[in-house]
Amino acid sequence: MHYRRYDKKSLKHLIESQKEKIEIKKFTYFNFFLFIPIAAIILFHKIFNIKLTEKAQAVPTGLLNYLFKKIFSFEKFLLTGTTLPLGLSLLVVVKKT
Repeated sequence: MHYRRYDKKSLKHLIESQKEKIEIKKFTYFNFFLFIPIAAIILFHKIFNIKLTEKAQAVPTGLLNYLFKKIFSFEKFLLTGTTLPLGLSLLVVVKKT
């Protein structure tokens, strides 16, 4: 429930506008495999004006946690050699030059 949201373009602009010299080493999306199901849930909630309850934001069960861990582990493996075209979150790796 963070209030500051960035798209790829605005985050890149923010990084490049820093006074220090910063080199972007990797810039990619993640949460790729969960994008479609979560986007569908969010859209459903917006269309029908349904507010998320605290229960909906609670820690998932052990089985769901296990499933999410496997999904994120696979994405971590993918991200070592590629960038993902879309996702729920952005990942930026930078280096001071």
